[in-house]
Amino acid sequence: MSDDSAIVPLQKFSGEHGLTTILVTHLRKMEGSSGGPIEQVSGTTGITGAADMIVVLDRDEKGAKLYGRGRDAEE
Repeated sequence: MSDDSAIVPLQKFSGEHGLTTILVTHLRKMEGSSGGPIEQVSGTTGITGAADMIVVLDRDEKGAKLYGRGRDAEE
């Protein structure tokens, strides 16, 4: 089963019933091509493409940062 074929029905069900669904996953060990935090989400682009909102908690030697991107939110 592909990531988007698992996520799209959950998204549809959540929308029909006024629910929020939270999918928790991890980041890839290697950085994405652009090095941005959203591109580091583990799995296929089906996860980030189907989601209405993506939030990534990332850390480096300077500390932790919270990144977000969504259909109704500014990055």
